[in-house]
Order: sequence, then C-alpha cells, then structure tokens
Amino acid sequence: MPEPTVCCRVRGGYCDRCDLLVGLPGLHVIGVDRDDGLALTITVESTLEPMGCPACGVIAHCRGCREVRLVDAPAFGKPTTVVWRKRRWRCREPRCLVGAFDEQDEAIARPRGLLTVHYSPVSLHDR
Repeated sequence: MPEPTVCCRVRGGYCDRCDLLVGLPGLHVIGVDRDDGLALTITVESTLEPMGCPACGVIAHCRGCREVRLVDAPAFGKPTTVVWRKRRWRCREPRCLVGAFDEQDEAIARPRGLLTVHYSPVSLHDR
C-alpha cells in the first residue's frame, strides 16, 4: 500500500477527512501551511452554491472572495490561524437595500469577529 497516510488525493473536490479534522461546519479545507515557528495556518472555504439575499431572497451573484484571518484553538499543541475565504455576493434586485454582502456563519465566527467559535471563552469553558 503506497503512501497509506496520504488522504488528500482529491482533484477538483474536497477531502472529507481533512474537513472532519478541522471541524468547522459547512467549510472545506483547501490548504494547510506551517511556518518556521511551527504555527499552523488552515485555509478554508464554503462550497459554491446558490445564495439568497438576506433581505429580499433573490438569488445573488458571487463577486469573488475575501480572506478573513481568525485565531483558532491550538491544533496539536501549535498556535493555529484559520483563513476563511469568505464569498462576496451582490443582490441582483436593483431595488434591494442590501446590495452587496459577505457570507457569514455564526457557527464559525461572530460577525466582524477575530476568533473562531472554537476559541471563544464560552466554548473553551464548556469543554
């Protein structure tokens, strides 16, 4: 059995085992890096699926991504940063008051937050 510890041979898709290891619901691991100080950076994104405008419900148009850096709980005893490639959306309804918005999921991080919910004081206290 050649290379039995390699799990990420998926082309054009996501590795379910990596996603399970990170444990951020709805996000998929697209990269893991380690710096010289051995800190980990895990890059994640959501699956590109139709998104309704939060104000009017019209299917929005994806305008790309922006990267948000979040501090996460240590992984394997190493400081960990999650880089969330958040999708940016534009509502196609010209009369909609929202216009443009970024994807948000409070199961991952609070709006404008710098910590993942894994690292919040409440979740650490509950463990």
